[in-house]
Amino acid sequence: MKKITKILAFCSLAALLFSACNVDNIGPKYTELDSDTDEVSFLQSTMTNKALSATATTYSVPVVRAKADDALTVTISSSSTNTSVVCPASVTFAAGEYKVDFVLDIAGLAVGTTYSTTLTLTDENTYNADKSITKSTITLVKK
Repeated sequence: MKKITKILAFCSLAALLFSACNVDNIGPKYTELDSDTDEVSFLQSTMTNKALSATATTYSVPVVRAKADDALTVTISSSSTNTSVVCPASVTFAAGEYKVDFVLDIAGLAVGTTYSTTLTLTDENTYNADKSITKSTITLVKK
């Protein structure tokens, strides 16, 4: 009886070992950062239905980068033609800084008005199009 138990345990263990390997689901290998870019990116590609306080005067969109060796100024364009919201043309990272806020001036946005824009990183030397989120669509409304 002891021999049968040992044989069954050995067979069960061998079957478990053979069935536990999954070589079909191998993901891509890790690739290092591109040395030519700073890997600048938005944190989110879409920010919708952001209900803001009626007294809010600014709205911040986080922008990040992977390399923080030097100071860097990144140009950002806006698709909006609405003049009640002021979008700066760029955002500046200080040396050693990995995250900054791109601040929209929404003081002129009327209560109940929906504001929508797409922000785009415009300097191709600061991001990698294959890895970075280069566009961020934002929809805001003051309530």
